[in-house]
Amino acid sequence: MPAFTGRALSRQEPIIQFYVDLLVQRLSQRITAMSDENQGSVVNVVDWFHWFAFDLIGELAFGESFGCLEDTKHHPWITMIFSSIKMMAFAAVTRYYAGLEPLLLFLRPPSIRKMQDDHYEMALEKIHRRMAGSDRDDFMSPMLKNNPDFDRMTVPEIESSTAILILAGSETTATTLCGIVNCLVQNPRQLRNLEEEIRGHFASETGITLRAIQNLPFLNAVVWEGLRMCNPVAGGILRSVPKGGSTLCGHFLPQSTHVLINTTAMSLSEAKFRRAHEFLPERFLPEDMRPTEFARDHRQNQKPFGLGARSCLGKSFALAEMRLALARLMWRFDISMGPGTQVDWNQLKTYVVVQKLAVNVSMKERFHINKKTAPHSL
Repeated sequence: MPAFTGRALSRQEPIIQFYVDLLVQRLSQRITAMSDENQGSVVNVVDWFHWFAFDLIGELAFGESFGCLEDTKHHPWITMIFSSIKMMAFAAVTRYYAGLEPLLLFLRPPSIRKMQDDHYEMALEKIHRRMAGSDRDDFMSPMLKNNPDFDRMTVPEIESSTAILILAGSETTATTLCGIVNCLVQNPRQLRNLEEEIRGHFASETGITLRAIQNLPFLNAVVWEGLRMCNPVAGGILRSVPKGGSTLCGHFLPQSTHVLINTTAMSLSEAKFRRAHEFLPERFLPEDMRPTEFARDHRQNQKPFGLGARSCLGKSFALAEMRLALARLMWRFDISMGPGTQVDWNQLKTYVVVQKLAVNVSMKERFHINKKTAPHSL
């Protein structure tokens, strides 16, 4: 928990800013290389948001980036993660059928086994390199602090926790950013409103800080509406009924029964949200700014980060990361829907997380920007 407090987030801001800088700089270079200034360029934001999110989380969890933005390509480990998530989903299903899981594991192709082994070995290598490194403000610092003999948190616990942080702190954020941008380019009025708020509030890009964007009403509304419509874990997270059983929604369920709240069904319910299938950030504006047609919306039922003792520790970090990336992109670039089939988010398949198709966006740099600006050094 100490790695995800408000104070920790303030200390981590220079690292977050560095990778947002790098994202913006590399996009600017790609646009310049692939187009003339008047036409802009078409980019698949799915790749770019993954590169950004994985590089940032790698720096904060391992003490080293994956180098995706630097090389503008996927790191092999990230490709392995994408493949293993789908395999994990199928493996989990087999546990509902006695004897099927051992059979599936036995029948795994050698290529799948090697991929899983390589994934684990690469994670261990990075984790132990960070553990042997110098003290720094990152996610692993609280695990190592006052723990010289690993009696407070064992080495296997640190290994497994860090590996989970990499996945939970990158894929989900990248997916939400892709969903938000996909919604924005399909809703030009909402996109213009966001651009006007960002560009009207900041005279220069350097003024866009975590503190400065924290209370921008339309930016926050866009993020929360994006989470409503494009929840990265669209089917919800399984929970287990506690010992002795429990009564839920009028039904008694025995202990260890798997239950979940289907977040998509609840978010897209016309009984809970006015014009539920439309991307309308106005429904999440502060009360004095919110249109009256959304007065009866059940905004309080939106818990994309979970609720209670097992809610997501990284909520503040994820929200800050998404706000900053969106604000910087809106300030620097003019974006619009790219060519090709527009993505219907609710038709995408889900294997724990949403399996995304390409989201092609036409992107043009605003003319008065100095393109030679380099990212801050770490």
